[in-house]
Order: sequence, then structure tokens, then C-alpha cells
Amino acid sequence: MKEISISQAVKMLSQGALLVDVREHSEVEQVAYDVPNFLNIPLGELAEKFSQIPTQEQVIVACKAGGRSAKAVQFLQEKGFTNVINLQGGMIAWAEQGFPIKTK
Repeated sequence: MKEISISQAVKMLSQGALLVDVREHSEVEQVAYDVPNFLNIPLGELAEKFSQIPTQEQVIVACKAGGRSAKAVQFLQEKGFTNVINLQGGMIAWAEQGFPIKTK
């Protein structure tokens, strides 16, 4: 599975990549990635909603620490996605490194 660092992700996001956050909606309501191209599909809903994820653009999958997003990347790869990358460290690392977040 391909993984990238926070700084690599920020660069890709600035170039139009989509960030798919697989945390629960309640988690995203508390603190969210502040990025222009964003989609929240909780891991538990991914099996029924993965068709919302575009197959033609680069997709970075993220969660709180990297565990759920790794499972999501594996699932998406099994469904034929070749454009998905796991974000190392998730929201914890993102916030620790000072990248933009939205809070309630």
C-alpha cells in the first residue's frame, strides 16, 4: 500500500488531489481537515458509498492516526482503485505539524 507524509499530501492537495476522510461524521464535526477538495465517508459506510470517490483523480485517504485509512485504502484497491494513497499519521500528525484544520 502506498503511503505519503503530511507534507507530500499538502503538496498533492494543492495540485487538486481529493482528501477522503474515513472518520465518523461526529469526529469530522469536531475537527476537520481544512482543504479545498474534501469528502467524508466513514469507514463503516465505505462499502455502500465508495462509488462517490472518483477513479480518475489522485485520492488521499485519511483518518485520525492512519489505521482506518489503511483499511479503507486496502478495500478501495480490492475494488479496483489504483489512485488511492494512505496519509501517514492522520489528523493527529496533520494538526501537530500545524497544517490547517477547521474546528467547531
